[in-house]
Amino acid sequence: MNELSRIISRIKFDEPLGSHCTMRIGGPARVLAFPEDRTELRALLGHLYRISMPFKVVGKGANLLISDKGFDGAIIILGDHFQSIEQVDTDVVQVGAGLSMASLAWQAARMGISGFEFAAQIPGTVGGGVVNNAGAFQVDFTNRVVSVTVFHANGDEEIIPQRGLGLEYRKSNLKGAQGIVLVSATFQGQRKSTEDIIPLIQEYGRKRNGTQPTSQYSSGCIFKNPGGKSAGFLIDDAGLKGSGVGEAYVSDKHANFIVNRGHATACNVLDLIHKIQDTVYNRHDIELEAEVEIVGEDILHKKAA
Repeated sequence: MNELSRIISRIKFDEPLGSHCTMRIGGPARVLAFPEDRTELRALLGHLYRISMPFKVVGKGANLLISDKGFDGAIIILGDHFQSIEQVDTDVVQVGAGLSMASLAWQAARMGISGFEFAAQIPGTVGGGVVNNAGAFQVDFTNRVVSVTVFHANGDEEIIPQRGLGLEYRKSNLKGAQGIVLVSATFQGQRKSTEDIIPLIQEYGRKRNGTQPTSQYSSGCIFKNPGGKSAGFLIDDAGLKGSGVGEAYVSDKHANFIVNRGHATACNVLDLIHKIQDTVYNRHDIELEAEVEIVGEDILHKKAA
């Protein structure tokens, strides 16, 4: 571990992960590293590769459910130099993977580039947004990505064009891929006046605050919408709003959110996920697929389909 401390200027050991994710649930990571730039990241990945330590990149910690026992490896949170945005053409921006999606939307708007308004309401980073093809208001990154740059665990750098990403509803070829870190993405939007873009961002914000439990701890939508149907509607129709396991509850505001009322455990959330799946299947003959990513070997066997 001493060598890691020499490689990375900001590093912690046995750090509880609950404070680094939006659900506020998660045990300790053996290593929590904050590489400030590409040089530090490449050195970190090289060292982890040599010692065969698994790693995972975490942005804002949204869309994650981390085991109560934590993660027996390295959690990587990209530092300040990965939070840049540069206008490279009239309607094209190159963005660091650590930039928040809200910042992408607002900064692109100030540049007069539309197409990212939906992202202002997603509590994550650009890297996670692309990997998960995050979306809101029936819009996602599929038609916005030009290419991404990734680092492989052995230090190799690769540029992957949009056609190689396999972007589909809430998935990409990078999701679940081992030993790859997305470091930047190039997007193409549409030219529009800032005065026309900002009202749509604000409208989306009002809709989100009016329909989602934004003031409570959650990981975002817990299930994918099955076949165009609303997972929230199916859960609500099954009478599950307000039901819970331990201190994990189905939100009274939006049934596709599980909220942590203070001291919920990952096992509480998983048990509630299974309860929701069983109830919805019995009522609607529809199998809900979890959208939240489950992290931790000890709970993967309990993972919902």
